[in-house]
Amino acid sequence: MEKKFCDETNYPKIALVMTLVFMFILCYSLYVNYDNKIFFLLLLSVFIIIIIAAFWIYTTSLIINLSKKGIAYELKSFFTEKNFIPMEDIIQIELVSLDFTTRFGGWGKRKHKNEIAYIFNNNFFLEIKTLSQVYYFSISDNKKEECLKFIKNLNE
Repeated sequence: MEKKFCDETNYPKIALVMTLVFMFILCYSLYVNYDNKIFFLLLLSVFIIIIIAAFWIYTTSLIINLSKKGIAYELKSFFTEKNFIPMEDIIQIELVSLDFTTRFGGWGKRKHKNEIAYIFNNNFFLEIKTLSQVYYFSISDNKKEECLKFIKNLNE
C-alpha cells in the first residue's frame, strides 16, 4: 500500500468571528435606520452580502494529498477546484514558515507573480517549486511533524 500524507485546512475561526461582528453591527444599524427606506435597503443588501461571505468562509476548505506520484489538492467552496502536480514536475518540496500577510495580503487563494498560495492558517506552508511556478499550501499545526516525515521519506 502506498504511503500518503493527507491534510485538510479551513479558514481560521477569527475570519468567521470578524464577519459575525459586522453582521451584528449591520443588524443594529438596520434596526435604527428602519424609517429611512433608501439607507435601510442599502444596509440590507450589505447584510445579505456579508451572510454569503460568512457562509463561504465557513464552508471553504483545502484538502492536500501527497504521495510518491505527486500532489493532489482540492479547494472546496461553492465550487470545487481539483488539481494535480506530478512528482516529475516538482523541483523542490519543503515545509516553511512564512509571513503570508506581507507577501500575499491575506487568507484564501492568492497569486503574486509566479507564486500561488492557498492560505488557511498562519504558520506552516508546504512550498512546492516547479519549473513554471511556486506553490504554497497551508498545513495544519497538528500535521506538521507528519508532513516533515513524509517529505524526508520522499527525498530518500
